[in-house]
Amino acid sequence: MEEEVYQLIPAEWHSEMRMFTENEFQSVVTRDGKVQPKSSEEITRYFNTHACNPRTGDCAGHGSSRRFLEVYLALKNG
Repeated sequence: MEEEVYQLIPAEWHSEMRMFTENEFQSVVTRDGKVQPKSSEEITRYFNTHACNPRTGDCAGHGSSRRFLEVYLALKNG
């Protein structure tokens, strides 16, 4: 990512891209500009707001990632 992807995208996107590509199956929120691990229950109960930028790492996220990749490859390959 550092060598091939980040140099192609704006610097202000880097932290969010890291959140989605490093430890992608961990549940996290962003608070005070830092990514913090939280349980899915904590996210649902306390951090389920746009301001916290929550991401749950449960199996639903894995399915979504797989579907995204399938669509991307289908579009790329025609």
